[in-house]
Amino acid sequence: MAPTFRSPPLEFCTEFAGFGCCSRETSEEIVKQFEDLNATIPMLESKEECMQFLKEQMCQKCSPFSGHMFTFNDKSLIPGLCNGYCQQFYSKCKTVIKYLFINSFPAFLNIQTKMSSFCNYFKPADTSYCFPDLRTNEVLQGGMTKLKSSNEKCLCLEPIQDTFMSPIQAQRPDDGTGRIFVVLLSGEISVYNSDGILISDKFFNISKRIRTRENMGGDLGFLGTSFHPNFKTNGKFYVVYTMNKTNSINTGIITRFSEFLINPPSSNQVDLDTERVILDIDVPYHHHIGGQVC
Repeated sequence: MAPTFRSPPLEFCTEFAGFGCCSRETSEEIVKQFEDLNATIPMLESKEECMQFLKEQMCQKCSPFSGHMFTFNDKSLIPGLCNGYCQQFYSKCKTVIKYLFINSFPAFLNIQTKMSSFCNYFKPADTSYCFPDLRTNEVLQGGMTKLKSSNEKCLCLEPIQDTFMSPIQAQRPDDGTGRIFVVLLSGEISVYNSDGILISDKFFNISKRIRTRENMGGDLGFLGTSFHPNFKTNGKFYVVYTMNKTNSINTGIITRFSEFLINPPSSNQVDLDTERVILDIDVPYHHHIGGQVC
């Protein structure tokens, strides 16, 4: 699971020590990235001051607002920047900036040569979250002040994978294993542990049975799944998906609601032959089908 707002003591990103979205592992990763940069950038006149700029920016990965600040490129070390601050940073650190994303950010090579291009790229879609002005944003910081002084439990969210093709759902049955089941529109379900590590990408796959749009969009495909309340003991879970049916009245497509059985429930692969069809419904149109299973 992602860390709560009550993060552990941090020696590098001290701004967020005790309250932020950094685990020790994330903090160590930021430190390594910073040290690698420091070793890569030659001894330029502006280096020392610019490394302080970069430390401030990189540590925003620990901010409770990091999801809003790093939306334009997951590999970027720089958050969304306020225009005045960005211009100041660019003016002082232009000679350093070119070393930031040599290997991981090819598009950066085209925008680093002009201040206007650089600052336009790093301008967040919602300027309420630009750095560093969000530090003094009364609405945002007012909410954080209340949370810091309360006993409310909050969670920071973090991605476990960034290459899913049309994910539609993530399920976590109350079976004591902590497994996370990620459902794809294509008809596949993968299993991850509570740390976001892939356990099996072969848990469930009915991609050959279902009907989807060729571009993997729209309302056709694998539409939803839900685990039985007693899944821990009976291993039952339910799915709804669209499939071809020659005797369908209008479109040649039906929505099917089925039960599958996992035996034992702790297994990480489903026997597809256990399917028990509960209900077939003719699909009059290719859109607005819905499909969430409760």
